[in-house]
Parts: sequence; C-alpha cells; structure tokens
Amino acid sequence: MRYRSEVDGLRAIAVLSVIFYHAELVIFGRDWFQGGYIGVDIFFVISGYLITRIILSELFEQGAFCFSKFYARRARRILPVLFTVMLVSFPFAWNYLLPGGFVEYCNSILSAVFFSSNFFFYFATTEYGADSALLKPFLHTWSLGIEEQFYIVFPILLLLFHKFLKNHLLTLFSGMLLLSLLFSEVMSVRNADLNFFLPMSRFWELLAGSVLAYLELKHGRLKHALANQILPVIGLSLITCSILLFNAKTAHPGLITMAPVIGVSLIIAFSSRDDLVGKILSSKPFVGVGLISYSAYLWHFPIFAFSRIKDSTPSEYDKLEWIILTFVLSLISYFVIEKPFRNKKTIPRKWLIPFILSMLAVLLTACILVVRNDGYPSRMNIDYSANKNLVYPRGAIFSKDADANENSIILILGDSFVTGDDYENETLRTGNWTTLIRHIDLEKNSVVALSYLMCDLALEKEEVDLVAVQRGKNQLDCQKLVDTLNSDDVRKRIGHIILASHRPFYTQREKFRLIEHIAKSSEMNPDVYVLGNYTNLEYKKQPACEALMRESESSAIACLRENLDRNIDLHSRPYDLRPTFPQYLSDKIKYIDLHKVLVGDNWLELEEEDLIERMPHTIKGMPFILDTHHNTSVFIDHFGEKLKDYQGEDEHIMEFQDLLK
Repeated sequence: MRYRSEVDGLRAIAVLSVIFYHAELVIFGRDWFQGGYIGVDIFFVISGYLITRIILSELFEQGAFCFSKFYARRARRILPVLFTVMLVSFPFAWNYLLPGGFVEYCNSILSAVFFSSNFFFYFATTEYGADSALLKPFLHTWSLGIEEQFYIVFPILLLLFHKFLKNHLLTLFSGMLLLSLLFSEVMSVRNADLNFFLPMSRFWELLAGSVLAYLELKHGRLKHALANQILPVIGLSLITCSILLFNAKTAHPGLITMAPVIGVSLIIAFSSRDDLVGKILSSKPFVGVGLISYSAYLWHFPIFAFSRIKDSTPSEYDKLEWIILTFVLSLISYFVIEKPFRNKKTIPRKWLIPFILSMLAVLLTACILVVRNDGYPSRMNIDYSANKNLVYPRGAIFSKDADANENSIILILGDSFVTGDDYENETLRTGNWTTLIRHIDLEKNSVVALSYLMCDLALEKEEVDLVAVQRGKNQLDCQKLVDTLNSDDVRKRIGHIILASHRPFYTQREKFRLIEHIAKSSEMNPDVYVLGNYTNLEYKKQPACEALMRESESSAIACLRENLDRNIDLHSRPYDLRPTFPQYLSDKIKYIDLHKVLVGDNWLELEEEDLIERMPHTIKGMPFILDTHHNTSVFIDHFGEKLKDYQGEDEHIMEFQDLLK
C-alpha cells in the first residue's frame, strides 16, 4: 500500500497524548491531558485500518491469505523492542521493588509476553488512572494484549467471511462494530474497570478502521474538494476536544468514545498531503515522532514508573526529563532494533526466530525464578521474609475444632486486612490482622476469620446469600464467608466480633448491615470491636517510603512526617457517624483506637511531631507498613503485645484485653 505520512502524524498525536497523560505534567496550573488516554483509541483505529487493508488486499488480489507471513510481520514489529524494554527494566526492578512488587512485576511481564496483560491488570489494578497504577512498570502493555487478541481472532474470521460471505463483508464488519460498541456502553455502567480492559469493549474501535479499509479498497478514497478540506479539520477538532475534555470520570470506552474514533476515521478517510490537516500531520516533526511512536509508547511507562518509585514527589522539570529520556531511548531503539528487525535482508527469518526465542527464554527464566522465590527478599537490607513466620490458611476456621466444640467464637471480619494478598496460593503471608490469634486465649475462645472483600451479598433472608463476586480471585473467600455464616454450629456461638477494615467508618458503612445480621443470628449477644486509626500513607509516596523504611528508623520517621494522612478527625471521632449504624448495633460497637494502644490515651493532645516520634516505625528491623495501609505481621504482633500491656482508661480497650491470654 502507498505510504501515508498523515497516518504517522496521527500516531504522533496518539503517543504524545498518552505520554503527557501519564506524566501528569502541569502547565499554567493545569493538567491539560487528563483525556490523553484516548491516544490508545487512536492507535486502535489505525491498527484496525492497516491490518484489515493488508489482509483484504491479499484476499482480493490473490484469493488467499498467508498466516505465517502475517504473524512473522507482527513478530518483527512488536517483539524485539518489547523484549528489549523488559530486559533493560529488570535491573531497576531488582533494585527498587519490594518482594511483593517484584513478583507482580514479573507476573505482568509473563502476561504481556503471552498477550494477556489486559486481563492481568484488571485483577492487579483497582483503577487504570489511580495513583497506584502509575507505579506498575508494564501497565501500558494492556493495550498490546487487546491488539494481539484482535490479530489472533480477526484474520480467522475475515478468512471465513471472505470464503462464505464474500459479498457481505461490510455488513458483517458493521454488525460486529455495533455489537461491540453497545457492549462497551452497557459495561461502562455495570463495571467500568472491567470495561476498560475487555477486548470486546475495544474491538469496535479496531473495526472502525476495518470499515475504512474495506471502503477504500472497494471504492477508492473519496475525492471531494469541500469534504477533503473540512472533514479532516472536524476530525482533528474531535480528537483535540476529547484529549482536553475527557477525564477519569468519563464513561470510557462507550458511546462518548465515538467522538475521538470518528475524528480519527475522518482524517484517515479524507485527509491527504494536500489539505491543511494533512500538511500538518505530514510535517517532519509529526512524522518523526510517529515513526518512533511504538518505541516511545513502550519506553515511557517503565521510565515514569521507576522514576516515581525512586522519587515520590517529582517536579515538573523532573517530568520533562522523563519525557526527554523517553524520546532519546526511542530514537536509539528505532534505529538499532526496530528498523533492522523489520528488514528481512538485514535480519532474515532464520535469524529472527532463534533471536526472539532466546530473548523469550531469558525473560521467562528470570521471571519464573523471581515468582518461585517470592521476589528474592534476601535483596533487602532487612529480613523482609520475617512475615513468612506467620502463615495461616486463607479464609479458614483457625483454632482447632472451632465448629465442633462449645467455646464462644471470636469472629475476625474484614476486607484485605483479613485476607492478605496472596491469591495464587492457599496461604497468606503478609499484613493480616488474624495475627492477633497469637494473643487470644484459645482455652476460652475459638477463632474464625472471614473476609467480605469483593463479595456482593444479599441479607434479606434469614441466611446470607452470595449474589456475585466482583472479581473472580475472591471467590474462595466469599464462598467461605457465606458457608460459615450459614452454619448454625458457628453463627449461634459468635460471642465477639472484631472488625479489621481499612477506614471502617468511612468506606465500609454498608458492611455494618452484615455485622448486624451476624450479631442477631448469634445466641450470645456479641459485642463488636472496631479496630481503627490506622496509619495511612499517600499512594504516590508509598514506594519512596518503603525504600526509606528499609534503610533506618530515622528514615522511616522522616517518611511519616512527610506523608502521614492528616485527616485525624475522620479516624479519631468515629461516633460522629453513629446515626448511620443500624439501631441494633448502636450500643454494641466498641472502638479500639490503635493510637491509644501504641502511644497512650493522650495522643490527641500531642503535637504532630511528638506523635510521629512516639509511633513505632520499624519493629525488629521490619517496616511497620507494607504499602499505604496494610501493616506488617510483626507490627500486628507488636500491637498485640502493647494491647496486653495497656493501662489507660479506655473501657473498650480494657474489655478487649479480656479476650487475650
């Protein structure tokens, strides 16, 4: 096909909008690229157009399509640079990431290598635009996953359509496009996070390019003086408005995403080097950036992520340096890797396959070793693996024969504070408040720990029903919760409930209905102890804090001083929210203020500096916190010891002491 420089200009707009979006660069007091994520949608339309045009050209001219040549071209285009970026990033991951983060990093590489990272990051990332997402070096490969899934499915469908429904290709393309678009609109309401990563929610954008390619091959490009001048301007305006006006709250992808997709389509269909938009996009700066756009897309996110991990408060000048470094490395990789590998004469197929397989073998071996060795905790300056000394079955009844003896049951209930974060194995290893079991008198009590994380529950009936699980990885915990709470042997003997939940009175109020249901089902009139006033760090500053806390206690104090969540009122005065509790629980809720246990009853009277100095920062060489709010097991164990030694005047804490041995 004839080279179209304006398409490379479109690529430049796409990659620049994505890079500036991820940089969060503030210019004149505003981040102008909050909708820059639509750069990926621009790439999708371009890819759909080019790929469909290549396949249809072969089918129309030769009546056949060679899969091996098609995928060889895709491999030359995609894999060498992708594998290079991954290998170059590995030493930085070794130096900067904690064990859990290192394992996730390697899992993300494994998912990207097998073109499934869109599914991986749906489960690993709460929200694409969230601060924590900016710290995942290969989050951006989710879009490659969707494109490759399209490349696998679409050529097969197209071959079948051409063979059996040759005269209805446009109708089939349009029908699939419409179904995918409607699916994305429905999912944008039902599950926006999942919608963002699903291939079915994105295929309509690639199919928009397919429609353009079919029309161009069948009918040629439309030549109309007025349309060729005006429609590309309208297209560029739609793209620009989308970048400037879309934000994190936009229901994207969905019907509103039609604006940038139509904009790209108008430019591809009507623009050329002769109109104003075509001249701009065909200019050397735009074409130059477009040519290195793939390399720039791959390099920018690891550079940004590791830079943020190293420095949690980058300046705007720092961000400009990131962008400059991105384009320097992109230029190098374009000329040293991309161009040679695309040239069959420079690197013939007999060299291509062994080279790619060798790089793949190195990546797979390295990542499998990291995952199997739990992120190599020995890299740390401290004995980070101390958490492994506290290992319990997930979602299980902990104390022996808890469902068979006559003891009163202590129910530890919560979210990720109870489940931990090891979903791949049947054990939890980190930051779990069931560590308190070591301090509970098991001669008098049995202990059950359950999590409601991601569980959609129905409480209208006498029993608890599991309606759905918001994300599949929590199925085991949700089913255990329902089965246990519906067991008469357990629920009737619940004498105490401990709620271990992040900001329990702020984000988890609806869970008090579940607690009310549990309390009413018991024959022992249980009290409800709510653990609160946890230390919370800001997401953007978390990795730098982790690095500091590994170095020394004084560094940890400095980190706390800079990043401690200031909203003390929210945590220390929970009873202001009493009217939101179910009436039955009004007198049963007993607040356990962690600051009172750790520092003393007078902690509210302390100056903030004194409070920070007196808080535990490292215990036995371990940081007190794993991320922004999950505490390490050694900290929870330390809290249990402090709880037993508490001699203040808080009646609720003193009652809580009675549960301890």
